[in-house]
Amino acid sequence: MKTVKLLSTVCCLFALGINPAFAAIAVIVNPDNANQLGEREVRQIFLGQIKTFPDGLEAQTLDNMTGALRGDFISKVLKRNESTMNAYWARMLFTAKAIPPRELADSGAVKKAVADNKNAIGYIDASQVDDSVKVLMTIE
Repeated sequence: MKTVKLLSTVCCLFALGINPAFAAIAVIVNPDNANQLGEREVRQIFLGQIKTFPDGLEAQTLDNMTGALRGDFISKVLKRNESTMNAYWARMLFTAKAIPPRELADSGAVKKAVADNKNAIGYIDASQVDDSVKVLMTIE
């Protein structure tokens, strides 16, 4: 009976477009961006605490709106949860300290935007990486 419930739950998640398997996340930039960043710098850029790459190039953050992937990025890299992120960005916008990352529909849209913009930084499902982008780090 437990197997049937588990299978039913997994099928429902897939039907809703949610992949219950945890995919590896690749933080990506344009191949022409020569900067190297650690997890701390990536977190600071995505939280609007740092607005430029180490070389002074303006960082334009892109948020991947794919549910499970975004949730994993928020918890594993930003060290927060969805509700605290919403509150954080409301506060940052109200005080004019920072603006949230531009939201894009999925990994394909983020990859294309990063490939087309030297200033962009985003994250995608690691299985979708190709030579149009450069991987800064992979989060399991």
